[in-house]
Amino acid sequence: MQINQAMTSQNSIPLLKGLNGTDQERISELEALIVDLTLENQKLKRKFEKPKILFSDFLLTWLQHHKSRVTPTTWDGYNLVMQKHIYPYFQKKNIFLQKLTPLDLQGYYDLKLSEGLSVVTVLKHHANIHAALRYACKMQHIKNNVASYVDFPSKLRYIADYYTIEEMVELIEKAKRSPLFVPIVLACVLGLRRSEVLGLQWSSIDLNRQIICIENKVVPYITNSNVLITNKLKTDSSYRTLPLPYCLLKFLEQLKEMQTLNYGDNPYICLNSKGTLYKPSSVSQGFKLFLKKNDLRPIRFHDLRHSCASMLYAMGCSLKDIQTWLGHSDIKTTSEKADLYKDAIGALALHLKTLEVFFKLVEIGRAVSIPFGKLISFFFYRVTPETDSF
Repeated sequence: MQINQAMTSQNSIPLLKGLNGTDQERISELEALIVDLTLENQKLKRKFEKPKILFSDFLLTWLQHHKSRVTPTTWDGYNLVMQKHIYPYFQKKNIFLQKLTPLDLQGYYDLKLSEGLSVVTVLKHHANIHAALRYACKMQHIKNNVASYVDFPSKLRYIADYYTIEEMVELIEKAKRSPLFVPIVLACVLGLRRSEVLGLQWSSIDLNRQIICIENKVVPYITNSNVLITNKLKTDSSYRTLPLPYCLLKFLEQLKEMQTLNYGDNPYICLNSKGTLYKPSSVSQGFKLFLKKNDLRPIRFHDLRHSCASMLYAMGCSLKDIQTWLGHSDIKTTSEKADLYKDAIGALALHLKTLEVFFKLVEIGRAVSIPFGKLISFFFYRVTPETDSF
């Protein structure tokens, strides 16, 4: 039997040539032909249909693909979240990537919130899932990113805190015998992020020009006790050069001599009692315990950065200047804390003498008499005080 490729004008059934027999035989042949064409059509669909992928398996594929696009420590954190939380949950659900719904994701997020994870933490899980599904769209496995349709509770806004000048004086005085003295001083005076403080190197200091370059940071691995020293800072604005106050310059010169004597020629400024780099978490935890032990008001180590900014604002610096000093990429970030910085003005008016003492204490007790009228030029333009007891 031959099949004519032309179609009738009445329908789409191919014309048959050479058929003999009764009408019943012709009907049987037509039915058999329809079955054959249906089976052939199904084979073609299977051939060109995208294979079904389990969502849990695709998450691991995305994770490996993403490895070369982030820092090792960032990927280490992603991998921990994936292996501990996201992958086991969806592996048990056995959901195909193409069949994933917003309700499936909502169920996961609600479960994690009920287990005690914070909204911020679950939002980080969501960011990973959203990125994985965005990659799935790019690879044309799916048409829509269903993670975009999930509802979240409002993230609680953290209210930043700061120390008044008087509190900073007390902090530095009590920290003199603490292993965290150097990180505390650098955070108070320069307003650096924790990672920037720990990443400071002696090569970043120019003694002749009295400046320090912020160009490295220390970040932790999540799954082990190692740290990574990297020159990839938070934003381009984070790379900055700051003037060194005279008293801090003298302090660092003495510190270098002491470190060389005790630990040899180490390139890093902040070393623990063993002569090695601090782990970021140990600084935060140690700072918290130090404050409690010394009956000081509890704040985060990062709030020393706000304390520095408050002092700069009280000295008359503009928000734009403070943005540059802190390394904010957007002045909006600085402006959002403007009310916090303004609060310091009243404290400054009441404690002008305390401010002078603050700079003296930074020198580990070797007082340099600095008239208050010279403080602004002293801090920003590196004017050497007339009185030098060193």
